[in-house]
Amino acid sequence: MDAKCSNRKFYERIAADIAILFSALFLPWWSALFLIFLGALFFKNFYEAFFFGLLLDALYGTEAINFHGFRLFFTALGLFFIFFGKMMKKKVRFFA
Repeated sequence: MDAKCSNRKFYERIAADIAILFSALFLPWWSALFLIFLGALFFKNFYEAFFFGLLLDALYGTEAINFHGFRLFFTALGLFFIFFGKMMKKKVRFFA
């Protein structure tokens, strides 16, 4: 892999992170969740999903989102998206 391709992927990832951060702060929570899902599908090892899940839990986590005492709902979804994205990349030829 040459340096030009590596730099392009780096800048695409940074742009995606900024878009997710903007949507987490200024748009409804489901828009950020959708972008996190897309990031997990299109980027390799999108571990930022975990940290964006923590941010969404800090912003939107309330008593209403409480599954039997487990309050880190968005963080768990972020981890699920990471592992689901890895599984889908192995199954779908487009990402190979």
